[in-house]
Amino acid sequence: MKNKRFIVFLSALSLAASLSLPAAGADAPSDWAKTEVESAISQGLVPRDLQSSYQTPITRQEFCRLAVTMVEVVEEKPVSQVIADRKLQTKENAFSDTQDDYAENACALGVVNGYEDGTFRPQGSITRQEAAKMLYETAKVLEYTGSGGSLTFSDRDGIASYAVTAVKFASSTGVMKGVEGGRFDPAGLYTRQQAYITMDRLLSVLEGESAGGEMTANQIFNQCSPAVCYVEVYDAAGQATGTGSAFAVEENGKLVTNYHVIRDAYSARVKFPNGKTYSVENVLAYDVKRDVAVLSISAQGLPTLPLGDSSTLVSGQTVYTIGSPQGLDNTIANGIVSATNRVVDGREYIQITAPISPGSSGGALLDGRGRCVGITTGTLSGQNLNFAVPINDVKEYLDKNDPITLEKLAGATSRVTNMQVTLMGKKATYTGEVLGGATPHGEGRAEWADGSYYEGTFQRGMPWGKGTYYKSKDQSLYTGDFYAGFAQGDGVLKYHNGDQYEGQFAGGQMHGKGIYTFKSGDQYVGELAYGSFEGEGVYTYVTGEKYVGEFRNSKFDGYGRYYGTTGKLEREGYWYQGSFKGEIKPV
Repeated sequence: MKNKRFIVFLSALSLAASLSLPAAGADAPSDWAKTEVESAISQGLVPRDLQSSYQTPITRQEFCRLAVTMVEVVEEKPVSQVIADRKLQTKENAFSDTQDDYAENACALGVVNGYEDGTFRPQGSITRQEAAKMLYETAKVLEYTGSGGSLTFSDRDGIASYAVTAVKFASSTGVMKGVEGGRFDPAGLYTRQQAYITMDRLLSVLEGESAGGEMTANQIFNQCSPAVCYVEVYDAAGQATGTGSAFAVEENGKLVTNYHVIRDAYSARVKFPNGKTYSVENVLAYDVKRDVAVLSISAQGLPTLPLGDSSTLVSGQTVYTIGSPQGLDNTIANGIVSATNRVVDGREYIQITAPISPGSSGGALLDGRGRCVGITTGTLSGQNLNFAVPINDVKEYLDKNDPITLEKLAGATSRVTNMQVTLMGKKATYTGEVLGGATPHGEGRAEWADGSYYEGTFQRGMPWGKGTYYKSKDQSLYTGDFYAGFAQGDGVLKYHNGDQYEGQFAGGQMHGKGIYTFKSGDQYVGELAYGSFEGEGVYTYVTGEKYVGEFRNSKFDGYGRYYGTTGKLEREGYWYQGSFKGEIKPV
């Protein structure tokens, strides 16, 4: 904790300076509580005679002492002066069963009230929801103005109505946390060590920190955003092709981002919140499958992000994202960890609710202490289904130094096996040659989950050149020319029902001149447009009958001649939508 104020009484300071916890044993705090209990004592929040029996339930009277002590520490004056300054009145004999000064002062401040029968029951124990209520009222006395969040505990319906707002406050600030199983346990008893810990956390909140040593969103932003930069990438012609985010991990210009942010880029520039811009000089390390890239820029003295331990994340934990969604640089958002090890496409990610959008890729995922625990990477369709690469998966690349320029990386060819790619708008598994480590380019084979596949030549991620495409939906097989992902040029298309077309294609459809042979044996030879017989053509029946003439929408339409099975001309004239209309063109 930083910059905390202490009560000005010299006796209290001298006592706190000499305090130490007893050795581990029955009278010592639990191991998990020791650090925060020590902090509470060092802040002067725990009277000396209460520094024992840490694991026993705290009484109502003892909690009043803690609340009054907290007020004196924060206000730096005796509680009597605080009450007088606020023109409040101490109610002597406020309770029929105690005249304890701490209880009466806490009552005057509004921290506690008695029961309907006029008693206070000073030696009564406190439940967790009652503790939340007293902590909330103490925060109000000390002019805390923050609002609480929503209740996500599985037993939230069991929280008494009087305590709902208080529990929202305590849980959203981190002053109180849930128990095992995602519960709050509102009726559970509150121990001394729990009371000391939550008073210490409340002081942190009041001093502008989030509880447990965590920071507020404003502190996270102020401390971390200077290290996160906006990224713009360019093609070979120098035209901007996309944006993303990155963050500095070393003062001398080492940045981390997602690989897909710089994929196929010939150059890139980064811009930090202070307005300084730098050209990306090299890619020091990258992993296409893990979607990680380490970049270098020529800079010194950069603000950096401390790296956390992503393995310690827990579901429900508050996290923050900083990046450049939709190109809006220096944007912060918050949410929670939905899952710590969600597997998507065979890769493990941190699933979060913190909003991200295109342009957020490569940005920082931060815990409540401002430590980077992941790279914000992508999203699924739906509400708040967002994902980040765990920072522990990134650390192994930070010590690698195999520099290559973006231009050389974009032009470098290699071979991959079973790489996950997106082709024709769908995810596929690709084996073959790639450009820049990730883009199918050259000879290869892509297979989709539904059984469809393409095998042949690729150019920059698109079927382009000679190849074969099998479409599982209609079990059709095309072999021939491709252009920019579409069947275009000369090819052969075979259908599952036995039909076959051989001829010209454009935009993925039969278009131009060709021969369409039906399973029945009928055959069309002529012109086609966008998949239909259109123009001049000849349709020959398996029986020997034949039509020679014009077609529209795959039907006899226009001028034509019809020959019988013996080859004798039987009808000549005009046809409309498959029907003969006579020798005179219909109007």
